[in-house]
Amino acid sequence: MKPVYHELDFNLTCIDTQHIRKDFVASYLIEDNGRAAFIDTGCHLSVPILLATLNAKNISRESIDYILLTHIHYRPCR
Repeated sequence: MKPVYHELDFNLTCIDTQHIRKDFVASYLIEDNGRAAFIDTGCHLSVPILLATLNAKNISRESIDYILLTHIHYRPCR
């Protein structure tokens, strides 16, 4: 799976989770000094995309210290 993401300022990456449709739900990855955190992750169907983004950016899974959730989409994932 090829992830779709955009590098932003301040070590921030916007990741298209491709939930429901393209460019609808985003996750954000913050990197600092070899450590990282996700802000919002989408639903369970987004996990392969998030992991593919880590692989593409050469970030180990073990370097993720935090997953910050700001809200929930109540509509069930399909």
